[in-house]
Amino acid sequence: MDSNGRQSYITNLEDELLVGGVILSEWSAFLIRDADEAFCSGADLATILVSQAAVESHLRYEYVDSSIAAKSGFYVRRC
Repeated sequence: MDSNGRQSYITNLEDELLVGGVILSEWSAFLIRDADEAFCSGADLATILVSQAAVESHLRYEYVDSSIAAKSGFYVRRC
């Protein structure tokens, strides 16, 4: 798939899945745009890593008042 094909794929997914909109922090939106650009450029590993950062950023934004949010993430440190 070339760059234009990847861009149209992302656009179709957004149209299909984001019906009704979504509220994101500005930092999460920046990371998602960065992941979109990485995907369209063919940088698949960067897409995965930036997508993970965007998900963690959004979860921390949503659950900022939660006491466990400060200690949680995809990485769980075992004592």
